[in-house]
Amino acid sequence: MPALYPVDKHCPLRAEPWSEARARAGIESIICDCLESFDARWLWPTHPLDGDEAYGTSFYYGAGGVFWGVSFLARQGLVEAPPDWFSRWLPMLLERNLAARASYPPTIDPSRSYLCGDIPLLMLQHVHEPAPALADRLFQRLEGASEGPVSELMWGLAGCMLATLHLHAATGQGRWLELYRAQAQRLLAAGEQLPGVGYHWRPELYGQRHDGLGAVHGFAGNVLALLAGLRELSSSGRGALLERVPQTLINTAVEAAGRVNWPRSTSVEKPFRVYHCHGAPGIITSLAALPVGTSPTLDRLLLEAGELVYEAGPLRKGPSLCHGTAGNGFAFLKLYERTRDEHWLSRARQFAMHSLWQVERGRELFGQGRYSLWTGDIGVALYLHECLQASARFPTLDVF
Repeated sequence: MPALYPVDKHCPLRAEPWSEARARAGIESIICDCLESFDARWLWPTHPLDGDEAYGTSFYYGAGGVFWGVSFLARQGLVEAPPDWFSRWLPMLLERNLAARASYPPTIDPSRSYLCGDIPLLMLQHVHEPAPALADRLFQRLEGASEGPVSELMWGLAGCMLATLHLHAATGQGRWLELYRAQAQRLLAAGEQLPGVGYHWRPELYGQRHDGLGAVHGFAGNVLALLAGLRELSSSGRGALLERVPQTLINTAVEAAGRVNWPRSTSVEKPFRVYHCHGAPGIITSLAALPVGTSPTLDRLLLEAGELVYEAGPLRKGPSLCHGTAGNGFAFLKLYERTRDEHWLSRARQFAMHSLWQVERGRELFGQGRYSLWTGDIGVALYLHECLQASARFPTLDVF
């Protein structure tokens, strides 16, 4: 029987019962720590586990994502940010983000990145200070970004597609949907049929071909962007997508004893991981919007993948979204949303309590929080909020 996950990467699930009061207090504590630790010059201190890497201003791994998390939770009425915080500091974040472009390798263009470039910072500015000129600037940026060569979520076309949908939701303007349709057509055309695999994308990333299956750099992330605007696809595009997606995931799934996982890529089967970015959790989260019954086989595989995530348990690496306990817990929220089976919600809340304990334990060990959205504490606060609401909106992907 193949080993579908590395046991040493996981730890036993704590037996702490779900508590709404503790979850709300945890959210408040994380936000207060973010606000109190902010420094105008350094933004936030780098976490010891991140070595000498600077967080920068990106949404994925930097100050932009923390600003967005505080903004989102404030808009939900859970916390109160300083009244001039966003208007005062967002222009500086944008300036630093643009200045940082020179440090990127030539194979990466952050101007086309939804998670790492200035696009989401401009979007957040539009949330707090909407203006037609800013919307026009964003439209031009996303229109230009659509011509980029990278067909994946973090750096390329799929991320831009999510941005256009968020901006349509914010403005109601039809031009965003027109742009999304053009982007979707281009993304669908970029895929190819691979023997024994099915329909797949192999973008050039970091100077080489990348054939990942995961939710950040691979197949699942592209599918998420297409499913997010499924009703906007042409009938032929919609039909092709709903036929191709199950085929690829069925062909690449590895099953054992009622559990299933997916390799990181079609060319490198091992080691398996159970992260949002690589493996079953991200596949579930990305595919949750696939209509139930499209493929009964894939419906079964997604449930078996959920069982694997629970069996594996929380991640020793930490509580974060991208490769941590909270990100894995989103798979349970998505399965609850998909099936309305309460045991998935219960499991999500169990992981929420464990992830909050990991945040608190981390502060004790290192004397500080971890200040980023996808890899730090603010992502846990957003996960706790979704568990309170019994909803499954993954930050920046499902909601902006």
